[in-house]
Amino acid sequence: MEYPAPKFRRAAIDIEVYAPLSTRVPDPREAVYPVVCCSLYDSEGEKKVLVLKRLGMREGNATLPPDAKLEYFDSEEQLLSAIFDILWEYPFILTFNGDDFDLRYMSHRAANLGMPKHEVPIEIGRRVCLLKTGVHIDLYKFFFNRSIQIYAFNNRYRDVTLNDVGKAVIGLEKIKTEKSIGDLNYTELAAYCLRDSEIAYKLTSFEDDLAMKLILVLTRISSMPMEDVSRQGVSRWIRNFMHREHRHKNMLIPNAEDILSKKGKTVTTAIIKGKNIKGQSWWIPCQESTSTLQSWTSRACTHQ
Repeated sequence: MEYPAPKFRRAAIDIEVYAPLSTRVPDPREAVYPVVCCSLYDSEGEKKVLVLKRLGMREGNATLPPDAKLEYFDSEEQLLSAIFDILWEYPFILTFNGDDFDLRYMSHRAANLGMPKHEVPIEIGRRVCLLKTGVHIDLYKFFFNRSIQIYAFNNRYRDVTLNDVGKAVIGLEKIKTEKSIGDLNYTELAAYCLRDSEIAYKLTSFEDDLAMKLILVLTRISSMPMEDVSRQGVSRWIRNFMHREHRHKNMLIPNAEDILSKKGKTVTTAIIKGKNIKGQSWWIPCQESTSTLQSWTSRACTHQ
């Protein structure tokens, strides 16, 4: 538990998609509109924005960080290939809602454009998007976790949006604009997109990489992969922790069906004398374990 945490080489990415209607978010499963921009903000100080050239668009004069690189691409296929090169390169990729949008959209968009499947480093699941050679951490899922929100960050944010979490946790907000993505000129689009990936990265780097170390501590406690820990809740952490203890002691882990076949019925009697609470007989141990895990989490945050 006290073994030093490694320095995680990671990059936060964010994409912007052109849509004719500014009030409607493009469907990531249909992916009918082009990806026009992608930004990268990494742990080694690199800031990069990849932009698709479009007819009639102006360069603009919006201010970008002096060390930010701006690259233009003549076709969407070239732009997606450059993004995929980034995904292949980094061991950790950070997104904010990448499971439901960024990675999912790019994978389906690449398929719509006829790009070879082996060139796409994304594996699409029903609820998650993973990487073939790296670890994808969706920070939306992590900060949405009520235990993380309450015990790790003291309820600093209420709404789990990139703007609200960024403002509450690190004091950094999205760039406000009244234009739609399609109406932004190149530098406005680049600045807007880069800010989003900057917020995502700094949510993991503030206070000496606190969020990454917290995910690592929970990974060590629960014996789960970092991808799963960042997406699951306390009950799953506890279950995996208990499974590990059973396996360590060479004990069988029965299925729910095995318990029912042995007992013949589900236990639904009250388990606390004088209280009108009913449930399975395992509820109280889980509550005790929850309190213990909450204590571990608070101590881990304080220690780091």
